[in-house]
Amino acid sequence: MKQLITPIKNKIGQILVIFTFLLIQVYCDLTLPQYTADIVNIGIQNTNFST
Repeated sequence: MKQLITPIKNKIGQILVIFTFLLIQVYCDLTLPQYTADIVNIGIQNTNFST
């Protein structure tokens, strides 16, 4: 067990950086559909279809 934990202790900084970037990526992936919906909704509301 000690042989598994020792290499992880040496790289805890890198693991935290990777985890942080992973959380940022998940947040961006989950908010992208909302941004797309807002663009479509605002674009349709501001479009003049009478001509």
